[in-house]
Amino acid sequence: MASKDWHRIFLKTLVKVVKELQNKGFQITLWKEYRFSKDRKYRFDYAIPELKVGFEYEGRGRHQNYFYFSKDCEKYNLATFLGWKVYRFTAIQIQKQIKERTLENYLKNVILSSVYYFVMN
Repeated sequence: MASKDWHRIFLKTLVKVVKELQNKGFQITLWKEYRFSKDRKYRFDYAIPELKVGFEYEGRGRHQNYFYFSKDCEKYNLATFLGWKVYRFTAIQIQKQIKERTLENYLKNVILSSVYYFVMN
């Protein structure tokens, strides 16, 4: 399967998890290409702004270039400084988690742990 196919599978699973949680009463929204900083043009592939959780799919291409890898490091460091949790995924990770049937539960746990964090703070 091509890298973009794993990206689609990841998105489909993420949307499913968010909808399940919304149906249970969680007031969260999944955004695509979410700009998390007003000062910079950085965007997350997907984000749940209410929880300050960002999801990044690390495909091929620009991520293999040192210059763009450095830019991504700046982006992730800024996001962390601003209080965001960033979860990064590769095609290999998604493929493994789909095979082991753990991706959906993993994403659900990531989101629920962030809900718990915001409730407790």
